[in-house]
Amino acid sequence: MQSHSSSSTSAPRNKWGSKKCLLVTTILLFALAIPSLIYLLRSLPKEDMDDMLGLPYSAQLRAEFLRFQKRYDKHADGEMERLKRLRIFAKNFRFVQTHNQLHPDIVLEVNELADLTEEEVAGTYLIGPQSQFVPNPSANLDPNPSPEVDWRRSEVFPGTMVALERTAAVAAYLLTEAVSAYHSILAKTAMGYSPDVLRRCTASKGVSLSDCVEFVKVHGISRRGDEVGDCADFKGEFFAKAVGVPSGDNDKLLSALNAQPVIVGLNGSNKVFRFYKRGIIREECGEQTDHYGLLVGAGTEQGVPYWVVKNVWGSSWGEGGYVRIKRDVGIAPGVCGIALGAVYLEEIKSASK
Repeated sequence: MQSHSSSSTSAPRNKWGSKKCLLVTTILLFALAIPSLIYLLRSLPKEDMDDMLGLPYSAQLRAEFLRFQKRYDKHADGEMERLKRLRIFAKNFRFVQTHNQLHPDIVLEVNELADLTEEEVAGTYLIGPQSQFVPNPSANLDPNPSPEVDWRRSEVFPGTMVALERTAAVAAYLLTEAVSAYHSILAKTAMGYSPDVLRRCTASKGVSLSDCVEFVKVHGISRRGDEVGDCADFKGEFFAKAVGVPSGDNDKLLSALNAQPVIVGLNGSNKVFRFYKRGIIREECGEQTDHYGLLVGAGTEQGVPYWVVKNVWGSSWGEGGYVRIKRDVGIAPGVCGIALGAVYLEEIKSASK
């Protein structure tokens, strides 16, 4: 009986001892974690901490968001949608502010893309992975091109600035601009073509650059606008084929630019590019190309060589619709991947001849 009583008493004591040990251990671990948690919270921007804790955003940030909505005529359907847009805007607003503080040589600004998700930007403003075109080894390009060129100063360059908000229009528009500029250079007079034919006749395939190029090669391009008729039987006024610049060759790209404006691939999803306002983009841009631009110039500022690229997001974006990107010398992918998917044009035949 004594032995049984001693055994039954020790079991609860051992159980309580285990619970007590576990409790003490938990308290110690929590106490050790508190300084790290405090440091983390103090290091976060206020709005990030508000996100984590579910607290309201600062009055200043809300005021910035209201100004943004008014400037770009943005409207949200319901409170949940408004809060979603505010959250996205807050992150992009802080990115722009922080980047401008760390990189004073390039200025970013909060533009109309600031309340869009990465997927929304990609689906509306970017065209996706770039096509690769075959280079022409026998191309008659200047082996000693000028490092200073600006087609915007030429009377034959179609300098109209448009704001395209649908990816399907980007390839058709840029190829039309490139063809117009190229034919104008050959003819020594302004030749303006319409992108309507390309948009309509390649729409079923998503209007990729390769589809547009193939259409201009086979059917040509026209100034007649919407007067297309049957796309299969269409015959335009000017025919050209696309020639790729050797991938990564900045020297060949400069030679091609000296001859005509060049379509180039860009990393448009990068936030530095997306919120660019002025200056020269240097190393802060990725190399994966998911967008197109029209390379129209090259120059140097304070010893830094750069490219000038026409974007398709309207004149309020960047430097009047243009962006300057650092020009690497020699073989390199190029900043923002600019030297990886460039393409220029060669005439096949013209209906006027």
